[in-house]
Amino acid sequence: MGSKISRQTELSMTEGPIGKMLFIYTMPILTSQILQQFYSVADAALIGQYVGVNALAAVGISSLLLSVIINFFIGISTGISVLTSQLFGAKEYDKLRDNISTSILLCIVAGIVMTVAGLVGTDYFLAWLQTPGEIYPLAQIFLHICFWGMVPQLLFNIGAAILRSLGNTRSSLWYLVLSSTTNLILNFWLVAGWNMGITGAALATVLSQWLSALLVVSKLFRLDKRYALSISLMRLQQDVYKELLSKGLPSGMQAIFMSISSLVIQTSINSFGTVAVAGMILYARIEGFLYYPLFSFGMAVTGFVGQNMGAHKEDRIHRGMFLAMITSVLFSIGMSILLIFCSEPVLKVFTSNQAVIESGRQAILYIFPFYFLYGINQVYIGAIRGLGDTSYPMITSLLFYCIFRVTFCTGVLPLWHDMRVIYAAYDISWMLIVILLYFRFEKLSHKLLNDIIITT
Repeated sequence: MGSKISRQTELSMTEGPIGKMLFIYTMPILTSQILQQFYSVADAALIGQYVGVNALAAVGISSLLLSVIINFFIGISTGISVLTSQLFGAKEYDKLRDNISTSILLCIVAGIVMTVAGLVGTDYFLAWLQTPGEIYPLAQIFLHICFWGMVPQLLFNIGAAILRSLGNTRSSLWYLVLSSTTNLILNFWLVAGWNMGITGAALATVLSQWLSALLVVSKLFRLDKRYALSISLMRLQQDVYKELLSKGLPSGMQAIFMSISSLVIQTSINSFGTVAVAGMILYARIEGFLYYPLFSFGMAVTGFVGQNMGAHKEDRIHRGMFLAMITSVLFSIGMSILLIFCSEPVLKVFTSNQAVIESGRQAILYIFPFYFLYGINQVYIGAIRGLGDTSYPMITSLLFYCIFRVTFCTGVLPLWHDMRVIYAAYDISWMLIVILLYFRFEKLSHKLLNDIIITT
């Protein structure tokens, strides 16, 4: 690239129409999330139709376990993105190059550790989850293969975070499109064509992960020579990785608390048998059409609030929050109604097993009417992070997404062994967390207003 820096035009959200700013900022994130959801649905449909319900349930349980690890490092990537963007803006290119190289090496080391730990601990994990006997061998096979994808998964997530911090939001999106399309083609070829079953599905996943990782790393090597990834500088520098962890750990812990909660609750779901497990797996696939857009919107709110906080525009923050809240609620209610009415034909895409379809539909009917509360949560979490507090969302997630849900299920299920107890745990936790997030946001925004008054 020579000495000239190539970067995309920055998006300032401190001026101009608020709705337009939020829309432009959200779209790249939302597109990536929706694409992943469509490919996830296609994968699940292939496995459900060509391999069977047991394989579908096995993949679902395995994915819960893998997501605990991956989500944690996605959170850590937030810290890496913050540091690289600051160094890039300050034109401290030597430090930026050290930061990028240290991040990638740290990612490789962590990925290798996770691979070894996963291969050794697979049986312990599945036993702890009380995995039903008929799907245990399938889950074991799937995990043993997928743990070989730890390193590339981490490389892609960390690399994509670095590219975004440098102003490049399109490269990682295109890499995701290419790898997801490859995954889908390989699934058709190995699962539907060669009848390799769950082994073929796992191989398709790992191979596509390595493709996306190689593309991202290749891009990092081809950055401006002043801060491009350098093999000679790939060393664990204590001051760098300590700062990386201090920035990203709260978001990483929030993600892992939610994942652990899902794992623990999965043990309760497993007690209802394979049909219930498969039904919740299908519910989760459809839930993505609500979850990912709302999650993306929360990330956009973080950027909007953060920029306007730096510009001391407290009134603009409140107007943006009002618009974000209205949009989030209207979207979640409208999409929930649509998915409820279309639930049965959509579920039939995955399986023809009527018992599994009814199980998934029951989850949709009991949880989706309250999903607008999750949308409100995401707006508040995004705003609180934008105001500079990343610890409070972590604490509330621990209390309500993890401790409350697990305690509620373990306490009530022995008295009333019904799947509706699990559905209620989700609904009630959303109600409770909204209250705490509201008061925290009001306190932080009030403090910001006072600071502005004192400054002026």
